[in-house]
Amino acid sequence: MWLPAHLLEAGLNHPLCEGVAALTNSNEANLKIAITSKLLHPDIEVICRADSHDIENNMASFGTDYIIDPFDAFALHLATAIQAPCLSLLQDWLSLGKRDMLNDPVYPPSKGLWVICGYGRFGKAVYDKLVREGLEVVVVEAEPDLTGIPQSPFVKGRGTEADTLSEANIERAVGLVAGTDNDANNLSIIMTARELNSDLFVILRQNLKHNDPVIQAVNADMVMLPSDIIANRIRVLLGVPMQHQFVKLVMHQDDEWACQLISRISALVT
Repeated sequence: MWLPAHLLEAGLNHPLCEGVAALTNSNEANLKIAITSKLLHPDIEVICRADSHDIENNMASFGTDYIIDPFDAFALHLATAIQAPCLSLLQDWLSLGKRDMLNDPVYPPSKGLWVICGYGRFGKAVYDKLVREGLEVVVVEAEPDLTGIPQSPFVKGRGTEADTLSEANIERAVGLVAGTDNDANNLSIIMTARELNSDLFVILRQNLKHNDPVIQAVNADMVMLPSDIIANRIRVLLGVPMQHQFVKLVMHQDDEWACQLISRISALVT
């Protein structure tokens, strides 16, 4: 159980305390930590993880400084990659902590059918962005009574079965999102879908870090691991705050500007 006394024992009221990061997997716990921190030490910065828009609005209402929603963050990154690949790549280089090599841009299909397997928090975030881009989307969900049903075409199932994917028209799809909260199911979805359509652009939701070897083996075009997104955002906010401000400004530039900057960076470091 989380208690306010735990924050005080950790030094919340100490004059050298400059910030609190609430990164548990419980929205309610993170909300309580944020409220307590702002009430007992209003001058510090508070960083919170959240994956509920209602909780995020609540946090923002009393001045939480930074709210990180890994699902919305990835969905925005995907939308940027569709609209402006160079902007997406520049954001990737600056924000995701990949220091060993400069990765190449990805080009998610901007036309055609996308199939989303899993309509939970992640699936909904990606669905909203793809629909706003004007793309055709079919959702596959095993428990629609719990998640809700989208307005676009919908198929009941897990997506691990060929029949379900065929019903979702995977054969003519250009993109696949394996977005359930189970890594084994997501891998099965991808392997089954590729047997039916080998040309898919594949996005994989990874839930557990220790599954890295098998996740890498499936060779998805994009991988969403919430813990990595949160860790990289925290690293930038705490370690290089001016870089965070620069990335925000970058997103207001056009793709041509980003492509020129990428070329200059590549020339300097390669």
